[in-house]
Amino acid sequence: MFLDESVRVVTQNQTHVPPRDAHPDTPRNRSRPRGQLAKRLVADSPLKLTGFIMYQPLNDLGVNFFMTNFIVDDPAMSLLDYLPDFYAKMAHSDPALPQICAAVGLVGLVNKSHNRDMLSAATHNYGAAIRAINNALLCAKTAVQDCTVASIYLAAMFEALVLPRRAGMDNASIHLAGAVSVAHLILQQQKQTDVTIKLCNTLIKTIVMDCWIQGVPLSRNIVDFQRLVEKKAERVLVDDSFLNIILTLLQFKEEYRDADKVDPMVVVQSALALDANLDEYARDLAQEAPFENRQLPDAEHSHLAHKGYFHCK
Repeated sequence: MFLDESVRVVTQNQTHVPPRDAHPDTPRNRSRPRGQLAKRLVADSPLKLTGFIMYQPLNDLGVNFFMTNFIVDDPAMSLLDYLPDFYAKMAHSDPALPQICAAVGLVGLVNKSHNRDMLSAATHNYGAAIRAINNALLCAKTAVQDCTVASIYLAAMFEALVLPRRAGMDNASIHLAGAVSVAHLILQQQKQTDVTIKLCNTLIKTIVMDCWIQGVPLSRNIVDFQRLVEKKAERVLVDDSFLNIILTLLQFKEEYRDADKVDPMVVVQSALALDANLDEYARDLAQEAPFENRQLPDAEHSHLAHKGYFHCK
């Protein structure tokens, strides 16, 4: 219905109508400085993007890999589900947090891709983050901030990833102990936030499971720290209460390591107390999530259940 002649009109105008600045000797252009004229001509020339490749900076690549592969939105699946939101709000004001996130992500990428070329960049970020953490600890204000605790915790994760053997775990344990000290100071000064409590729970779970896996005794200050966190927390989740059972079990193993020197009835009573705590946890869990009772047909899989029942989520 309509005849589109826009292409013809544009072509005709380009053929017959000279550009405004095509003749530099015109009076209008004669009065303009040649430097400005050159700049105008360069700006009007088309930009050639053939073969142009945009690369993502290594630090951004590390942070992206860390957030994508080490963090899950579900709190039941991840110890750091709250970190992305916290990072988005606080990373711009703290130099250590983005550097240590990039370092952990790059190390994870190195381990996954087996490309050792990025290890130097990861180590560089780690060293810069450690210097930033030390500077933060020298200031009374910045020392008691959530960013400092999170950065020290991630430094422990870096050590565990770069040296997954005993030496790396020893370094990680030193960082974890340092993070607990800083978090304990925040709680004592009553400067805790919701993120502080989440970080404290993350620290406790990590340390408890580390002690369980390595078979090392649990230090007394961790037990006191865990009780302090429970007092400061507004609400203790039923899943977190299972940690108390693991704590008690670790103490049980340590106290009765040499059972020959202990009254057998004392050991039995402690074991029965543990069993009662597990029963209480099962009842509390049933109120949070419904049980589906299935009696196991034989004793082959009885070790997977508690008194013949297992919990389906």
